[in-house]
Amino acid sequence: IEVCPKDAISMVGGKSYIDQDKCIKCGKCKSVCPYDAISKKERPCQKACGVGAIESDNMGRAHINNDKC
Repeated sequence: IEVCPKDAISMVGGKSYIDQDKCIKCGKCKSVCPYDAISKKERPCQKACGVGAIESDNMGRAHINNDKC
C-alpha cells in the first residue's frame, strides 16, 4: 500500500486488493512484496506488438484488432 504512487492498493476483507483502473503497472508493489504474491502475466505476442493490436476481451481471450494491425 505504501509504495503505490497511484493509491491503487487497498485492504478488502483482510486481503490486499489492486484496483486495475488506477494501477499503472509500475511493478513497485511486486518488488516489495515479501510473499511474492503479485505476479505479472503478459502474453509474449501482446508485449511484442508495437502497435498495440493484440487485445483481450473481458474473459482474458486474445484477439487482434485489425484496425490497429
